[in-house]
Amino acid sequence: MRFLGRTCLIVLSLLPAVSTQRDGSSVVGSDQPLIASPGEDVSLPCHITPSLSAVDMEVRWFRQKFKIPVHLYEDRRDRTDVQDSDYRGRTALSIFRLQKGILSLNLRNLHHTDSGVYSCYATDGVWNGQGKTELIVRGQC
Repeated sequence: MRFLGRTCLIVLSLLPAVSTQRDGSSVVGSDQPLIASPGEDVSLPCHITPSLSAVDMEVRWFRQKFKIPVHLYEDRRDRTDVQDSDYRGRTALSIFRLQKGILSLNLRNLHHTDSGVYSCYATDGVWNGQGKTELIVRGQC
C-alpha cells in the first residue's frame, strides 16, 4: 500500500507539467503599427509562441466588437456567414501557416476605414490568448 501511495504522489506531481503545456504559450501581435496605402494588400502579423498548431483552434480577428469578426476560422473552416460585411471577400488565413502557429491575417484592397487596432484571438476551448496589431492606412481625411 505504501508503494501505491508513493506512485500516486509521483504521478500527481507530474500532472502540472503535463497539463500546463499550453500555459506558457501566448498570442503575439505587433508592437509596431503597420503602415500601408489604400488599395494595397497587407498581412497583419500575429502568431502563437512558442509555435503551436492552430488548425484545430478557433482563430478570430476583430476590431471593437468580438461578436462581429473581421475574420473567423472555426471548426477547420472560414466562417464568412458571421463576418463583418465590410471585410467579406477581402480576408484570408493560410492553413499552412496555421499549422505553424502563424495566425497572420491577409487583408486585400485596403480602404481608409480599415485603419485601427485589430485583435487576434485564438482558443482551443481551454487555453486562449490574444494579441493586437495596429494598421494605419495613409492619406486618411
